Amino acid sequence: MTESQIATQRSQRLISMRTQLLGLFTIVFTVFFLLAAFYLLRYIDGLVLGQIETDLTGTLQGAAANTNGDLLVEIAREAQPNAEGYSDDPRYLEMMQWLEQIHDIEPRAWP
Repeated sequence: MTESQIATQRSQRLISMRTQLLGLFTIVFTVFFLLAAFYLLRYIDGLVLGQIETDLTGTLQGAAANTNGDLLVEIAREAQPNAEGYSDDPRYLEMMQWLEQIHDIEPRAWP
């Protein structure tokens, strides 16, 4: 070997096998844990949203089953608004009290 080849060889950076393995494992485990975290968060998100949807659907179905639609139509047709824009009709107040009870039970279920 000539002296210039030796100088070139020495000037090249040598990376030890330990450093190479450390870098490789870091990259592999980083990718693995990122994928695992993404999958886990997606799974938990779907699970929680499904539970919330089930709870809200059950609450709103129960509220709808006990709400008198004909009475709502009568109130809309006959009741006169007061100064605040609502009504003083006792049927309206009863209906609002029922909806307030639903809201107290499940605050997210507000129509």
